[in-house]
Amino acid sequence: MTIPLLYNQEGSIAIITLNRPEKLNSLNPEMMELLERYVNQIEEDPQVRAVIIQGNGKAFSTGADLNAIPLDRANPITTEQFLRRWYRSINRLATCSKPSIARVHGYVLAGGLELMMACDLAVATLDCKIGDQHTNFGLIPGGGSTQRLPRLIGERRAKWLLYSGAWVTGQIAHDWGLVNEAVPTEKLDQTVLSMAQRLSEKSPFGLLNIKYLVDRGLGVDLDTGLDMEVRTASRYFLSEDCQIGIDAFLHKDQPKFLGR
Repeated sequence: MTIPLLYNQEGSIAIITLNRPEKLNSLNPEMMELLERYVNQIEEDPQVRAVIIQGNGKAFSTGADLNAIPLDRANPITTEQFLRRWYRSINRLATCSKPSIARVHGYVLAGGLELMMACDLAVATLDCKIGDQHTNFGLIPGGGSTQRLPRLIGERRAKWLLYSGAWVTGQIAHDWGLVNEAVPTEKLDQTVLSMAQRLSEKSPFGLLNIKYLVDRGLGVDLDTGLDMEVRTASRYFLSEDCQIGIDAFLHKDQPKFLGR
């Protein structure tokens, strides 16, 4: 039986691969269960320093497998339970302490877009098709689009994509700040791997603290965020990784961080 979500590790980089190419990697409950399991495994593995999320076949993902969504008007709680399970899995990725990169190509639609946005970074092919598209089928988002999309590209552009169901290319997504890089297809793997390798050389403890400050800071006012940064940085300066970095700078050496 084919495993719909694959996990492997190349050195310090974990790779999670959506593996339903015949269904354009539409997401089902088994995949969401595996996603949460893999992220928990990544959290517990000190050897993993960065994570890549990608899709096999012609698409990253076209979103949820609609055949898997329970729609029972007599028992609406089943739909809510399904969506909360979906939210829990995607949010587990979003809160992972290891930096994550979405490697996207082909179609990145609806739940596929929501999965991409849960990653810290994203790299797309120039010609890939990215959009929310829920409204094209009388649906509304349930996996984060209404909240993450405006935070990434601003209210006006987010509302247009959410209201219209329109798709944009990888190039436009890059121009709007929805992805970090848009590259030709033949350069996608090289670009993503280079980014992951660069991140894997940084202090895991330092990146964890930066991610905490950025993510939490988006939900508070500027003064509160700046105070959080001062308090967090003060504690971080006492860490082993900080001392390793300072020693390497003073001795013109390459630091080898321990993650603590």
